[in-house]
Amino acid sequence: MTQADPPALPRGRGTQTALVGAALVAAVAYLGWRVVELESTLSERMTALTNTVDRSGKTVELLLLEARTDLPGPKAIVQQIEHWSPKLVSSSTNAQMAHDIRERLQRTLDAAETLGGDVFDELEAAYADAGDAETRRWILAACRKADPKRGIALSIDVIRGTRHSPDPQTRLRVANDLIKIDKRAAGEAIRTVLELESHRGLVRRVPTQLAKSYEQYIRTSQFPMFFHFIDAFARTEHEEVERVFLQLLKRDDHDKMTYQEVVEQLGKLGAHDAVARIERLFSKPPFGYADPIFQNHCLQALADIQGEGAVPFFEKQLQQPQQEIVVTKLQDLIKSLGPR
Repeated sequence: MTQADPPALPRGRGTQTALVGAALVAAVAYLGWRVVELESTLSERMTALTNTVDRSGKTVELLLLEARTDLPGPKAIVQQIEHWSPKLVSSSTNAQMAHDIRERLQRTLDAAETLGGDVFDELEAAYADAGDAETRRWILAACRKADPKRGIALSIDVIRGTRHSPDPQTRLRVANDLIKIDKRAAGEAIRTVLELESHRGLVRRVPTQLAKSYEQYIRTSQFPMFFHFIDAFARTEHEEVERVFLQLLKRDDHDKMTYQEVVEQLGKLGAHDAVARIERLFSKPPFGYADPIFQNHCLQALADIQGEGAVPFFEKQLQQPQQEIVVTKLQDLIKSLGPR
């Protein structure tokens, strides 16, 4: 007995099914496109709403500042900074108080952003008249909020020391602040400091375009915080970090802390071009006396750069008279780097 063939589809039904399937696919595609479009529109509207709320909040903060101080916008901002910022560095301010003060100062900066570039000149004038480094730091932050482009340009001049006669502490604090905002700009400014100055102040020939500003503002013969700019420059990740550090290393007119910081940074960079100079610094430092802590920094840098290749130099130094902590450092490095 033969099994019956399946019944044939009515004429045209296969075509209808294909058309229905195509229509469903098109409908699903359209709905997917509409969902994406709606999500994009919703996201844009939410962003705009967030920005509006943010601007409104900053405007309210400005109004509250003016109401509390009975002063117009920029003067209210300066008054708040002058009142609160010195408390941040006071020995009587505990951690929680410092946190609350920073939040208050940050809201003050938000108010400066609301006022915009029209108040920049007034804020800069207040910066020039400020009495301490922390107050200057926060007023300068307000300048950057009011007009970011002019604020960064002013920060660069402060780091270089060519505007408003900044003290070394202010220059360093502003450098650290600018690194967080614009590493490139900070790197360019700090590079100039390292190439033209030392712990003794301005010691190099100044480029023509900067000569007038340096002549007007750089008057000190001492710059005790100079060495702190070495770590700051490294943190900018500037493309000329190694070249500038090698340049500093090769000079004979720096103080111990400058050499120590440069040696440490070149060790971290693995700068093979520094090896011969670091070896000479270990044996005969240009600052005139052997310092075991400095010598140990040299030894660690050589180990960081050369690895096992530094061992022959270490073994040779063990044959010379050395202070006890240097001997211990040499022995520890030889043990950790030698054949296993």
